[in-house]
Parts: sequence; C-alpha cells; structure tokens
Amino acid sequence: MNPDSGPRQQQILQLLLENKSGLSIEDLALRLAISRSATQQHLAVLERNSLIKADGQNMTKGRPARNYVLTDTGLNQFPKQYSWFSNIILTALKDELGQAAFEKFIENLGTQLGRSLREQAQQQNLEHELLKAMQALGYQAESCDDGIQAYNCVYHDLVAQHPELCAFDRALMTSVLGEPIEQKACMQQGDCACIFQFKHT
Repeated sequence: MNPDSGPRQQQILQLLLENKSGLSIEDLALRLAISRSATQQHLAVLERNSLIKADGQNMTKGRPARNYVLTDTGLNQFPKQYSWFSNIILTALKDELGQAAFEKFIENLGTQLGRSLREQAQQQNLEHELLKAMQALGYQAESCDDGIQAYNCVYHDLVAQHPELCAFDRALMTSVLGEPIEQKACMQQGDCACIFQFKHT
C-alpha cells in the first residue's frame, strides 16, 4: 500500500460521513482528484476491513454504478464522547447515593452480569467462559497462574475519577466463578496489568 493510502482512506470515510446516501467510485474519484482505479483500490481495503459497504446503485452516465456507504464499524472510526458523558452520569450518581452506596451499586451491576454469564455457561469450564466474556467486553486478557491478567482497562478514562469501578470487575468474576477472587495488581495504582487470582474453596 502506498504511503498516502492511510490519509486517502480517511478522506473517503469523511466524504461518506458527509454523504449518508452514499457515493459512487466516480463521485469519490472526482472529489479526491485521483484515478478511478486508485479509488477502487482504497475502497477494496476499506470494504475488506468492514468500514464501508456497497449499498444499492445509482445511474452514472446512463449506466448503473454501485454506491458506497459507511458501516457501523466505519462510523465508529470517528471520535465520540462516551467517557465524558459517562463521567457526568457517574459523578451525579455518586453525589446522589454517596460513595459507599455508589460502590455497592457498581458491585451489584457486576454481580448481575456475572450471574447471567454463569447461567449461559451451564457450569462448563467457568474460568474459560469468564475469560471469553471479558474479551468480548473489550479486555485484552489471558489466563495466568490460577487467575486472569488484563493488559487494558475498558473504562481507563473513568476509573481515575471513579476507582469504585474496579468493584465491577471483582464482582463479575466472583459471580461467574461462584467463589471469591483477589485482585493482586491494578493498573490504576501503577501496575503494568490488572491481575485477578482465583481463591478456590
């Protein structure tokens, strides 16, 4: 791929964001001031990465041409302010409940999700199912010595202001396994990873 391909593909995504009904190869080539074949190559990469899709046809010079639009994955490439909005909600909730009740609320959320995951697992290798569930939630996690090690925090921006969120992880794991876990390391406290050790009873 040519060094300019990244910026070109970003331009294509931006154009499709601004034109929700979609654009054809000819439309895009004209707006980018590049050849049709170069445009096709960029579109092929974006389509392969599920960022765009062909959506219907329009007529170009009397012949049908495919229109391209953004997929949900493509839309998610653009900045969002989930953390900012979530922080507002969590701060208001903590102010209303008080810190102790707020932490209990967060813990209960983890417990409820853990129970649901445990029921779905039907007692089959609960540790494996827990790891799969964490990965599905966005954690870069793997098994370690009788526990799980996570290399990222899915609410990293929030936990700095709301350390009570760590109670969600611990409650989730305890609820799935049906036994307590101990958090041995925490990235929020300067460790390289969050390490959760199973305490088999």
